[in-house]
Formats: sequence, C-alpha cells, structure tokens
Amino acid sequence: MTNIYQRAAALTVLGLLLSACATLGFEAKTFNERAVVALSSVTAAANSVDSLLASDTITADDAENIVEQIETLKAGIDVARVVHSTNPAAGDERLTQILAGLEALSAYLRSRNP
Repeated sequence: MTNIYQRAAALTVLGLLLSACATLGFEAKTFNERAVVALSSVTAAANSVDSLLASDTITADDAENIVEQIETLKAGIDVARVVHSTNPAAGDERLTQILAGLEALSAYLRSRNP
C-alpha cells in the first residue's frame, strides 16, 4: 500500500511543480520545452493509472484502454519530434494536438482520483 501512496504523492508533487511553474510565469515556449512537458505528462499519466488500478478505482479494462491511449500519445510525441526536424510548423501543430490529448486524459484521470 505504501507504494500507492508514494506514487500518488509523486504525482501530486509533479502537478504542483507544473502549476507553480505556470504561476511563476514559466511557460514552455520552445518546441523542446513543450516536448519535455508532454513526456512528463505521459509519465504522470502512467503513474496515475498504476495508482488508480491498485486502489480499485478503475477496472483492468479501463486501465488497459488508458495505457493504449498513453502509448499512442507517446508515439505521437516521437512523430512530432521527427516531423519538427524537417518541418517545424507541422511538428509544432502535431505537438499541440498531443498536448491537448494529454490534457483531456489528465482531466479524466483527475476525475477518477478519489
């Protein structure tokens, strides 16, 4: 059980750090900064799924579906990086779409957190 609490605490700290950065005026502006935010969000979502599943807040089927979404979003980040190297505008647009998907997933996970 302590592992669940450790993960929940880590997720909370990550969320607080990201919120604090935004509050203090730090905004991920460059493509690379935004990609790091996206990758951090993927990690936070994966940790959240583990915690929610371990606490029986979500079903195994729901967790599997969420993990598939996380994997798809992670692959999208990788594609956006490749595209950005040859077409920065298109890479930025792809990353913007990925970040929107991550925000929607994050909102869902927060709604499931007891």
